Amino acid sequence: MNILYTIRDLHIGGTANVLLQNVSMLSKDHNIFLVYFGENSSMNKRFAEYGVYPIQIKHKGYYDVLRSALKLRKIIQKERVDVVHANLMLDKIIVPLACLGLDVKKIATLHAAVDSKMGWTKKKRLSLGFVYFLLNNYYHSIIAVSKAARISAEEVGGFKKGKAEGLYTGIIPFLQKKCLDPLFPKGSIVIGTSCRFDPVKGLIRLVRVFEKIHKNFPQTRLLLIGDGK
Repeated sequence: MNILYTIRDLHIGGTANVLLQNVSMLSKDHNIFLVYFGENSSMNKRFAEYGVYPIQIKHKGYYDVLRSALKLRKIIQKERVDVVHANLMLDKIIVPLACLGLDVKKIATLHAAVDSKMGWTKKKRLSLGFVYFLLNNYYHSIIAVSKAARISAEEVGGFKKGKAEGLYTGIIPFLQKKCLDPLFPKGSIVIGTSCRFDPVKGLIRLVRVFEKIHKNFPQTRLLLIGDGK
């Protein structure tokens, strides 16, 4: 089977690491392709280790969606792709346009829960509404990585119950234990996460909670892996 994944970019974060985990397993039996639209290519070499060489489609903003969709369509046709798996908001818009009239199964993953009370701009709310419309009507299957993501899809996105299926992910650490040994004292209990360093990820809350844990359990250590500010 020919499977094509799409993602915004390849910065070191949770979504890219989940894809890497999937690729490491699926590449043994299937032909895997990966297309990204941003500038960050930090994880290119990681995917290359499994014979997957990410293809970049340079995307300049939402006004550039049609051009990006046409380029993605050419790749889908050239590689005779059977399944396209979209991950983030941008590619969830591009993929249905690229697949119009093609016999390709479209899958999307919901990586986070969305709170309807979030202080988003009108433009952001409209974009989200459009994405949910596409997911409801143009995708064959929706995967939610958590119960909260599935419930928010139903309550905020208007999904029918059962439209989004739960498939809870666990990231295999890409840092081997031997790499961690010099960083932490022997006997340490390491709590780690991999994500983009962005306020939306809630890392400040994580650090505050860990501070309380560390007071009671001094052997604990916190490991944050990612990029951003």
